Amino acid sequence: MPEVLFYDSPYARRCDAVVLSAATGGTKTKPRTQVVLDRTIFYPAGGGQPGDRGILRQEGAEYIVRDTVKGDDGTPVHVLEGASRPTVGAVVSLEIDWNHRFDYMQQHSGQHLLSAALYRIADANTVSVHQGERYTTIEVDRDSILPAQLSDVETAAREVILENRPITSFPVSSDDLVRFPLRRPTSRTGEVRLVEIDNWDRVACAGVHVRSTAQIGNVQTVGSESLRGNLRLVFAIGNRAHRDYGKVRAAALAAAGMFSASIEDLPDRVHQALDEIRTLHGRTKSLARRLAKRTLESGRFAPDRPALLELGNEEDALFDALVRELAEQGFAAACVVNRGSDKVRFAIIAHGGNGLPVQKTVQGVIRDAGARGGGREPLWQGICDDADRLARCFSAAFPTKRQT
Repeated sequence: MPEVLFYDSPYARRCDAVVLSAATGGTKTKPRTQVVLDRTIFYPAGGGQPGDRGILRQEGAEYIVRDTVKGDDGTPVHVLEGASRPTVGAVVSLEIDWNHRFDYMQQHSGQHLLSAALYRIADANTVSVHQGERYTTIEVDRDSILPAQLSDVETAAREVILENRPITSFPVSSDDLVRFPLRRPTSRTGEVRLVEIDNWDRVACAGVHVRSTAQIGNVQTVGSESLRGNLRLVFAIGNRAHRDYGKVRAAALAAAGMFSASIEDLPDRVHQALDEIRTLHGRTKSLARRLAKRTLESGRFAPDRPALLELGNEEDALFDALVRELAEQGFAAACVVNRGSDKVRFAIIAHGGNGLPVQKTVQGVIRDAGARGGGREPLWQGICDDADRLARCFSAAFPTKRQT
């Protein structure tokens, strides 16, 4: 087994090693080159933590390591881009992508910190973890957690960060685990690696971690969702939390500027604006309904005669009001078309009678017009690309009085 350096020296960014094997597989368009070294600082993916990326160098040649995985026997395997590979037996220089590595060290240590806080404060056991490219998620065996509890979890985690508690790892025999109480039991046998946040958390873990809680930096809850009776919590951790805060603050400042308000007053101003919008929306619908009634009462239309109404990029409120009035007044057949700037909305109102297979007839109109939509008696709606074609198809099926 090659010597792994990432446990004893997780902050090592470079080292030299000898190439033990190098083989290219995959396909011609997607070759997959795998390299095994006699020693490595590259962490192979495992325990929810992605594998390291970086560069191998040999006598001026550079090979991009796009991932590091575990072989069948647990050996770290460096996966290179392309088909080129270093020479077996040669000495290569390794350099990891430190930003990528440290980011996931923060994610992993921060997840341990948060899982312990969730267990202590909300009696929530961690079921699964995912360290994504933007956020880390923790699924717990609770269907809900009160906002006040979640706030307490964040506060407790940040206090432990500020206390700069050491994070250590050490191997123990599975026979000796009874001497080391764990937050989460393990079924591993033989030598088991434990990771401990001083006087806060201890679990079995094969990941790579930061030296102390201060290097986690920060934690911030950004969302949650119910999942299979459990709760999945979404966190920004470490430098990601700082970046997330910066983006949110910039957005809040921009929104506050639109209202000529401070960030603190922004929620009240938004609620006020929403109330005004709802009031205006209600007035618009009321006016549209009155206009629709007057239009149909103008004498140009009769419920017993098919009608075609064509609108020129009118507001959706008027279109919807006309459709509703036509349906409520029991028009035998009518088609409303609204020629918008980017799409054509249509509605067909039709009532069966005198043996007319109205469902089949309207579906035929929609199909022949090349439109997209559906519905059932008495209303069908959708969009189309050619309003004139739809009008012709409707008029052919229902001889109409055309109005604009």
